[in-house]
Amino acid sequence: MATEILTTITQMLENHQPEVLIFEDLNPSVAVEILSTLQKPTFKTGLEPDLRGFRLHYSSHELFLKVVMPTWFHERPIMWLRTELGRWMDEGFLQFRHYKAINDGTSTFSNFVGVYTGSSKIPDVAWIPCIDHRLKVYPSVVLESGWAESAPRLWEDCNLWMTGTAGAVHVVILCKIFYPNSERKSVFPAPKPKDEGPGPYITVSELFSSSTPSGLTPTTRLPLSLEFLRDKLRTTFHEHGFLAA
Repeated sequence: MATEILTTITQMLENHQPEVLIFEDLNPSVAVEILSTLQKPTFKTGLEPDLRGFRLHYSSHELFLKVVMPTWFHERPIMWLRTELGRWMDEGFLQFRHYKAINDGTSTFSNFVGVYTGSSKIPDVAWIPCIDHRLKVYPSVVLESGWAESAPRLWEDCNLWMTGTAGAVHVVILCKIFYPNSERKSVFPAPKPKDEGPGPYITVSELFSSSTPSGLTPTTRLPLSLEFLRDKLRTTFHEHGFLAA
């Protein structure tokens, strides 16, 4: 069974489609064999450079494996969040030494606990603070982006990060891009400034896993600009023939 699944995944990556594959009711021993193969450096070096960033998610609790292609729609929210970290420094919320203390990691995490012991996850974005020259075991902030994935699957990602780290991950940002739906609230169309209300934010304490460095105040709010996110998404919509609402 592992060989068949690996063949399907390889074909997905070679053909650039489908954008997501999900294998359910997976025997844990089969999952371990598949993950071991996919995570070998020799496997990735055989792929085109733009496909080596594919994401893996295996849940030992729900017994499913998910493989996600790195498409433009999927990657735009990731670019946005990374830009936000630089913007906080530019606008004086963080000093350069604070900025350097946040490590942007997309390596595989397999140190989950509780019902998620044995799970494995490659995040879309994971910010890992380095405090007193020691890297935290878990990220403080994680972003999971979804285009081809369903919203319930993204919520499962969130549960893995929040429950599977016993709360060590402070913030999980879920960014799901939907096809148009008149009943669904979204970042499009852009509301008038007076109607938008307070925007989302991360506190300094959350960013640094409750270990606030000197020179910062734990309760300081680091704003997340939905307008900048709109700009990132709007560009990709236009490039692919879509129109933002």
